[in-house]
Formats: sequence, C-alpha cells, structure tokens
Amino acid sequence: MIINIVEISLAKHGLNFEKYVELNTQFKITLKNACLAAHFTTSGYLVNGLSVIRGTVIPADRWEQLIRNGVKHFNSQQDSLEELDNANTILIKPNHEVTRSLQSSRSLLTELRQLVYSRRQDKKISFKERTESFENLLSIAKDAAPIVFYVCAWIYSLHKKKLALSTQYNYLNRIGFDLFQAIGNDPIDEEHVDVLRSAYNNVFDSAASPDDRAYKLVLLKQFHNFMVSTIGIPKIEFGIEGYEFPKQSNADANFISETEFRCIANTLKASDVSELGLARYWIFVLGYRVGLRASEAVSIQLKDIQRTYHMVQGTDLTLLVRPNQYVNIKSSDARRQLPLHLLLTLEERQEFEHYVRERSEILGVQSKMLFSSDGMSLRPIEDADIFSTDS
Repeated sequence: MIINIVEISLAKHGLNFEKYVELNTQFKITLKNACLAAHFTTSGYLVNGLSVIRGTVIPADRWEQLIRNGVKHFNSQQDSLEELDNANTILIKPNHEVTRSLQSSRSLLTELRQLVYSRRQDKKISFKERTESFENLLSIAKDAAPIVFYVCAWIYSLHKKKLALSTQYNYLNRIGFDLFQAIGNDPIDEEHVDVLRSAYNNVFDSAASPDDRAYKLVLLKQFHNFMVSTIGIPKIEFGIEGYEFPKQSNADANFISETEFRCIANTLKASDVSELGLARYWIFVLGYRVGLRASEAVSIQLKDIQRTYHMVQGTDLTLLVRPNQYVNIKSSDARRQLPLHLLLTLEERQEFEHYVRERSEILGVQSKMLFSSDGMSLRPIEDADIFSTDS
C-alpha cells in the first residue's frame, strides 16, 4: 500500500518509481522506516510483501531504532565493540609458502562438513565448543590450499552470525567443494582475482538446473563479498553472459484445504492407533493447525506444553517453541509461544490434552520428548518413523 501510493504520486509527475528509489537515498531510508512502522498496525505477511524487512518479530534494538527515526544507537562503548566484533575478520592468515597436498586439503573440507552436519537425534554441542572446533580447524587450514582456508573462514563467519547449521552445511555443499575443485592450490589475493572469476563461472556452469544456477549465483556473490571485506579482494561484476539474475519469487508451497486436512487426519487416526501412529497424527495436526516446522514438531518436550488457568477465560494451553539439546530453531524470531487453545478445534484440544496427560503419566520426567521412537523418549522421533508407510 505504501509503495502503491508513492507510485501513483510519482506517475502524476512523470517519474519512474524504481529509478526514483535508486537515486534518492533519503527516500530509501524513509521507505524502510515506513515499512518498519507498518509492523505495528499491519499483519506481518503484508509488510513482508514489500521485500524490505524479513521478520515479523521486532527485536528491542529495532524498536529503539524506529523511535530514533532510523538512527542506530549504542548504549555504551561495549555495545559498539560487540557490533564491530560481528564484522568479518580473520585472525589467522593462510600460509602461501607451505601448501598441503590436494588430498589433504580436501580432507579438511570433509572435516568441516562433518563439523556443520547435525543429525536431529544427536545431542548438539554448545556454541562455544563448536567455535573452538572451528578455530582449531582454521589453524590447520592455514597450511592447506588457500581456497580451502577461505571457505573454512567463510563458513566460520556464518557460525559467528549464528546461522543455522543446516544453512552452513548447505552453503558448503553447494559451492565449497566446487570452488576447491576449480581452483586447487592456486593463490588467492588481489593480484589473482581472475582465478576467482574463472572458478565462479565454472561453479555456475556446473549447476544442474536453472533454480540451482540462481541459488549458486547468490552464494557466490555472498562468498565474494566475504572475500572483499576480509582480505580486500577487488569487487567484480557478476553479470554472466546470457543469464539474467532472477527476481525474488514467493515460496512454492502447496496448500491443502480444511476438507483435505480433515480427510487426511481422519485416515491417519483410524489406520494406526499404535504409539507411532498417534505421533504421526499429532505431528500432522500441529503442522497444519499451528504451522510448526518438521524439526520443531518432532523435538517437542513435555515441559514445552504449559497450562495457565484463568478464573474467567478458563485454561490456556500454550506450546513453547524453543531450542533444546537436540534441535536449534531456525532463527531468534522462530522462538515463540503458540496458543493451542485458540489454534486447535475444541475436539482436537481435548484429545491433545488427553494425549499429553497420558504421555506425562507414562514418562514421568517433563524433559522427555512428547514424540519418540526409542522407547525411552530421550531423543526426538526418527524422520523415517514419521513418514514410513510400514508400521
């Protein structure tokens, strides 16, 4: 709505909206502030449609930034130091004089992949422990092929920004090994930018589909921006001949209607009354009614389901979505409280409360998993057990 009003106003004066935004820096700031303000009165999904701000939850510092008309404020010198600490910095530099064999360098990339790979059923290590593992790996990688060192440093920077492990793993798999294969032991510095440019083209050309090409192009730009900010590699244009960079598109999601949901839910409920069958049913119901991700649904602990009694309104049933020793949430915005008493139907709520009550009586300990396939409910249920048709 904000953009539409501006477009109409500019059109009356014969001005193009996109060109006006591109040239007018102050207007960009005003537009961002307007979109941020819209969060207070407009549904999140509508504001996000403006493609300016991505979250629907505003952190405290952003509230303060809005009040100060977009000015970033540091409460103390320590705050500013912490902000600087988030910048991409490499304390260890690669050793160009001593280079390992290509096989040893590839082994380091494989070790990095193992570091950022996490099975849902395995207890996750702490952020501090993973940081120490990264730093140890970087100290070894300084004697490896330069591209291996910088790929390790790039993934480490994503770790410091607390991106999800799955994201780090995906980025590494999508371009990390391909860059190593294209560059090998060749040096990487300001004088060898052509080495990177050629490698980027090779990685781009190796993509299996148009969507894969678009995604790899985004990652290559991110990696090169990291190289620019850390070692001063010159910027390069990513205009690849014959390829137009795709515009952002909405997620390709398949929606099901309420009628379809009830048909599937009734089938799941009637076809299997075993412990696993009930788990599949409730994971499906919570996914549809509450919008839980698969990783969030399978990692619910008994203590995450809380009841609050009100004398007038009755009992509230709340689900806390938060990380535990097995699973991380996608982002800080993903930590939330979901009012099940409002999102489930009355019948579903009563049945779910009964299910939770029975599980609590059987398991006893509130830190155990609501859904599990190991008999002890100590770990999240296996994905294969959720989606398996053999039961």
